[in-house]
Amino acid sequence: IEMMIKFGMDPNMETLINSAKFLYRELPVRYAVRAKEFELAPSWIKTQSFKQISEMYLQCFMHLRSLEEPTTTRLEKKLCGILQQHKERLGHVIPLLAEGTHELKDRRGLSPREERYLHELLDRFLTARIGTSVLTSQHLALHEDVVDGKREGYVGALQMRCSPKEVFTDAAESVKLMCTRELGTCPGYIVKGHTDVVFPYFPAHIHYIAVEVLKNSFRATIEHSKKFEQDSNFRIPEVEVIIGSSNDDEDVVIMVRDRGGGIPSSKMPDVWKYTHSSAGKRTAEDQ
Repeated sequence: IEMMIKFGMDPNMETLINSAKFLYRELPVRYAVRAKEFELAPSWIKTQSFKQISEMYLQCFMHLRSLEEPTTTRLEKKLCGILQQHKERLGHVIPLLAEGTHELKDRRGLSPREERYLHELLDRFLTARIGTSVLTSQHLALHEDVVDGKREGYVGALQMRCSPKEVFTDAAESVKLMCTRELGTCPGYIVKGHTDVVFPYFPAHIHYIAVEVLKNSFRATIEHSKKFEQDSNFRIPEVEVIIGSSNDDEDVVIMVRDRGGGIPSSKMPDVWKYTHSSAGKRTAEDQ
């Protein structure tokens, strides 16, 4: 993050071309590694969904390798168009990963050894995907800064004073709408603690995590509360988002606390498995 701030604080066309030349060299390597990892994986893991992912990355690799090195304004702009296409195409990767993972679990079944292999593969894949996504999004945002004018408080996609309170509040409002639509009601929420803390970060990444955590929390709260809805004084308890920070704000911790019944100790080993879900099975129409 420090390097991104230093590099993009005052972007100009020279900055963009240097960034574009770096991506021109770096992204094909990353795409090739992702495609090759699925290609070299054992045959049992090669579901149709995983094959599609491998083909997507191979197409992105070939697309970039067919371009000229972006040494001019025109070629940098052309690269941005290609990167935007790749960003949209690779946006389908997460649903395909989920589909492939659950196909392996539900239709084929996995031995403990196979599940460990799948877990390690997905860990590597998703960690690398985050890095590639950051590089791509940052360059596209810097391009907009140079062409359209820099956004106040941002360095590319990086917000200099990112507020976890604001991000979690926005995420909670989105989840309230989802929860009401799917379950007919939703719990309230409160964001408290060190609500004035800010730090340089990518708000989109925190928002994504916040939505996923709060979806689980809101759903569990609603489902667990059904046990008490006959009580005369019953009301759905609030979900709490608690922000904590060290004295110098070097460390920030965000905790989501609910009354959703908790996780049975017997289920704790499964919590971090990609194949595990506490949600009920959905129909094809719901999916």
